[in-house]
Amino acid sequence: MTKALVFQMTSLKSNVLRVEKLSVSYGEHPVLDNLSFDLGKNEIISVLGPSGVGKTTLFQSIAGFIDIDTGTIQIQGSLYDQTKNKVSYMLQKDLLFEHKTVYDNASLPLVIQGKTYEEIKGKVMPLLQRFGLENTENLYPFQLSGGMRQRVAFLRTFLMGHRIALLDEPFSALDTITRSKMQTWYYELVKELELSTILVTHDIDEAILLSDRVLVLNGKPGKIVKELVIEKDKNAIESFPTSHAFLGYKKEILKYL
Repeated sequence: MTKALVFQMTSLKSNVLRVEKLSVSYGEHPVLDNLSFDLGKNEIISVLGPSGVGKTTLFQSIAGFIDIDTGTIQIQGSLYDQTKNKVSYMLQKDLLFEHKTVYDNASLPLVIQGKTYEEIKGKVMPLLQRFGLENTENLYPFQLSGGMRQRVAFLRTFLMGHRIALLDEPFSALDTITRSKMQTWYYELVKELELSTILVTHDIDEAILLSDRVLVLNGKPGKIVKELVIEKDKNAIESFPTSHAFLGYKKEILKYL
């Protein structure tokens, strides 16, 4: 199949990203079929679905890592060969360099960007406290808990300087208690920093808790079989999982998985 990728200028005021009629295949094997959705400013969307449905392929398409077959992707007016510089991509594993300190791991994007020592220090040090990493700058990854390692990875992702973050199951390796704390922490942080986030997850509870909208992917090739708007009191996020509304959303999602 001939590859055809078109990135268009977007005139939408509130959307920072729009995917329209996106289809992707690997050779003769179709992976994604006719996906359309948008991402608003300061919005969190979860992409939920079983293994092998194409969630990671969707991320790689948005990031510009792979070709798509048909459809369009609009990212703040970017052309295709510029999209790698318009989104931040965080994988499931924290991928910290074990021989580097917290400070050096977090500041890596700024080093790559050619920032001066003074610029890097002035940017990183204030954010260490905001990301719950105060007094850890000289520690090494092996000295950190799983949750702290993920905070370093989140800070490194944030310092890439983009307002669109693609997070591929960032909490899945954490224990239940740590994962719950990190989910609440990230939800509050992303709203404060005004990030727009697409989160890939297998965890229904996580998708409902963190998201403004949930996109359910299913089938082979993967299609969006349900889009669910999640309404909640954003000032009472910790009590939301025990509410009747939360259970109602979960029952609705389960119908499509």
